[in-house]
Amino acid sequence: MPSDPESLLAAWLADRDDPAARAALAEACSADRALARRARALQALDGLLALRLRGLTAVAFRGALEKRMTALASTDFRRGVLSALPQRRTIAMRWLAAAAVLAITTLLWWAPWTPTMATTLIADAGLRTVPLPGGGELTLQPGSAWLPAATGGRLQAGAADLEVAPRSGSPFRVGLGDTEVTVLGTLFRLRRQGAAGSVLLERGRIAVQRGSESWTLEAGEALDLAATPVRRGRLMLDGWSASRGPQTMICRQAPPATLTFTASAGQEETWALAERPIDGLGTITLLVSASGAPGTAWGLIASERDGDTWLLGGDQLAAISTPILRGWWPNMPPHKQLAGYGDGHFDPTSVIRLGISVSSGAGTLTVQEPVAWQ
Repeated sequence: MPSDPESLLAAWLADRDDPAARAALAEACSADRALARRARALQALDGLLALRLRGLTAVAFRGALEKRMTALASTDFRRGVLSALPQRRTIAMRWLAAAAVLAITTLLWWAPWTPTMATTLIADAGLRTVPLPGGGELTLQPGSAWLPAATGGRLQAGAADLEVAPRSGSPFRVGLGDTEVTVLGTLFRLRRQGAAGSVLLERGRIAVQRGSESWTLEAGEALDLAATPVRRGRLMLDGWSASRGPQTMICRQAPPATLTFTASAGQEETWALAERPIDGLGTITLLVSASGAPGTAWGLIASERDGDTWLLGGDQLAAISTPILRGWWPNMPPHKQLAGYGDGHFDPTSVIRLGISVSSGAGTLTVQEPVAWQ
């Protein structure tokens, strides 16, 4: 492969995914700061070209161009790099370089354009966090995909946590299947379920629009768009606290809509509860993930006014290899009665407290999206 700068740049621009071209250019840039600056500028130029060819509107493209480009059609650029490019790329690059010269005069060498706003972001096995345009942060849950846009984006799969900074200009808009969520400044989670999904709002205020239907969510509310009819719920976050006992439990809250319980091994089997008063209970859903010593278990606990306490469901912590969505409905019979007093009859309408337990060992349980549906 030729080693002169013009040929290295041209080979890289002709096929950005060629590992040999990328490696050769990277090695040359490490020894030549001027070449590195030119490569960053051309990366910005090539990224904007990709945006334009993908259908970016003229107004949006001009705005992006004005923020990132300057006079890239210098003599050495036109005569060196362009002449070494394949013909189809030469025409496109000449057009974009000429537009850049007309747009602005100062290149932001230290802040090159990045392709994250033009291509789909994917979180594979772990979380992925990126800044949002206009301020704020996007965190993709494992197995999720997000298509960014200039003033928002679209959740294509999985779940995303968004913390959107307050803004005075264009509102932040997010697509969720056939639904649009509009927000000015807030913290919320989106989950994609086929063509629909759910919205969980921790703080702020958002508007949700789907066709002729619309909803306005306040802090602490949830909306299940996959249900028929659409149902609303309340996040079960306020009021959770860890109880003291032979088995110490620490409860940590992390936005949005996440509770983490860490229990150290005790001297005997004890139920370390984190309780949250509930009245008028409907459906409960919990997304749980965990790790722990063999034999350590978690459970969802319901306490009635008459004193009966019921274990509604749970798992061995070691058996939860991936996050699992657990649901509980009042007409589902309880698994186990924990307290012998009371009348021994389960009455869903008399449930006043819900709890999370970790027992028989040490472990950590993370509960996401704890929602009580009406």
